[in-house]
Amino acid sequence: MKLRKFRIPCPIPSLRGTKIAVTADLHGRDGSTALDILAGELPELICAPGDILQETDRYSVRECFNRKGLDFLAGCRKIAPVYYSIGNHERGMNDENRAILADAGIHLLDNTWTPYGVLTIGGLTSGYTSGIPKQRNTPPPDTSFVKKFAMQKGFRLLLCHHPEYWPAYIRETSINLTVSGHAHGGQWQIPFTNQGIYAPGQHLFPKYTSGVYKNRLAVSRGMANTVPIPRFFNPCEMLLLELV
Repeated sequence: MKLRKFRIPCPIPSLRGTKIAVTADLHGRDGSTALDILAGELPELICAPGDILQETDRYSVRECFNRKGLDFLAGCRKIAPVYYSIGNHERGMNDENRAILADAGIHLLDNTWTPYGVLTIGGLTSGYTSGIPKQRNTPPPDTSFVKKFAMQKGFRLLLCHHPEYWPAYIRETSINLTVSGHAHGGQWQIPFTNQGIYAPGQHLFPKYTSGVYKNRLAVSRGMANTVPIPRFFNPCEMLLLELV
């Protein structure tokens, strides 16, 4: 597990120096190493843009493959406030699981936003479809939420699981910073470049898989490997973003 650090220009002087951790795509695996790293960095807030848990529509987050993800989120909450948005593996989040997350002090943002000082933090929920079309394309999100969130005051920080949503729906808005995951770094990275080979929703040679783009989109390679194909030049990671 690596921690990569980036500095993001911020127009609001009072926010400069704020450290934001980005934790994505744990997929219910063990997060103890990540918690140790976060405890050493002490970010002001922790953003989890999706796929920390699995199958939250049918199973309790206290059970089986969800439990380690819940333990990770609860451990994060002991370090800093936690804001969590819904990725494709958490679609259909049921009321029982929402209540458990709320009891653990986790701010679940499901096409909603909340103030945090002069920050306004929003969570864009993954679009949903089923069957073959799900495998071919990323379904669109709630674009009306994006438009409304872009009109809010302060520094607008958006959690958005799919980085491919950014050029399609977010880039031309006034949203200051979007944090994402989902692409898993392109699974294989071409050595000495920032180019991945394949990402769901972006297909071969995806554009948005790793790092910071235009100082407005930060994409984590994810915290776990979840497919039989091993990663190549593409370690699991978290991001630490410092506003400057």
